Order: sequence, then structure tokens, then C-alpha cells
Amino acid sequence: MTNRTRRSIALVSEKGGTGKTTTLINLAQAVRMLGSSCLIIDCDPQASVSSWFQLVENSTDNSMKKYTNLLPHQETVRTADELRALHEQLDALEANNDGYDWVFYDLAGYVGENLDYGSQAEMLIEVMRYTDCLLTPIIPDPFTVLQALKATKKFNDALVKLNRIDEVKCFTVLNRIRISESISKQ
Repeated sequence: MTNRTRRSIALVSEKGGTGKTTTLINLAQAVRMLGSSCLIIDCDPQASVSSWFQLVENSTDNSMKKYTNLLPHQETVRTADELRALHEQLDALEANNDGYDWVFYDLAGYVGENLDYGSQAEMLIEVMRYTDCLLTPIIPDPFTVLQALKATKKFNDALVKLNRIDEVKCFTVLNRIRISESISKQ
């Protein structure tokens, strides 16, 4: 059990296009609108969060400018070692009562079959050491649902190995409904 007061949510998916990054940005902005401080950590090699931040910050469109005061702080990490160093900094900030209320992690869209191998698997394991919640957005198609089921088993097995199965909450969330499609048709 951690002694941290900050809360954290990691968004994970075994398939791209489920709205993982968009969900994360909206959650972080909602937290900011409620007055809490938050940090988004972009761990995804596609760097979608970083791209979104650049788009908003560099936009000449006045409708985008309203988002700049709601932007959470953002860090980009590409290796588990960088993430470990960032976690040490966050722990030091919190020890001085100067940390973030919330931390959101955007992880790669595909980790792979084995969480014991590969840089993205190592990144996910490092996040699992710190997060309070794994949130997996899915869309209503059979492939995405099957991938989420496979991922849930992998995540649970990893949490057991880390001795955090009782500390980390895991949720699968139906992110959007495609009006022209239904699971029963497919």
C-alpha cells in the first residue's frame, strides 16, 4: 500500500483507435476545472498527448485558446528509466506538500503478448507500480472486446506479480457507440 496522497489513472488499451488519449485529456481537463492540480505523463511512442498540447498551444484559432488555461502540466517519457526518475521527483514534491493531486498516464496502444519483454511492457510495469487505476476504453466491436479481455488477464497477472492486485482498480469502459454498427451485426 502506498502512502501517497496523489491519485493516478493509467489509460491502457490493446488496440488503437479506442479514444484512449482523448479520454485521458478530457479527464485531466475535468480535474483541472474542479480546481485540482494534475500532470499528464505521455508514455505512448506515438506521442499523441504531446501532439495535442502542441496543437492547442500553437493554434491561432481563438476557440482553441480557451483550453490553454485548463491545460494540465505535461511530461513526455520514452523509457522506464525516465519514468522512474520522474516518479522520484514526484515523490520528492509530494514530501514537501508541493505535488500534484492527480497523475494521468497515457500508455502505448499495444503492449504485446508478454509483459515480461519489451520496452512498452517495461513501461507498463513501471506505471503499475504507481497507479491506482487502470482504465481501458473500448469501442463496441468484437475485436476490441476480445483484445480488452486478453489485456485484462495480462494486467491482472502482472498486478499479482507486483503484489498490487488489491490496490489497483481495473475498469473497462465503453467509450463510444457507433450508430451505424452494432455488435450483433458483426
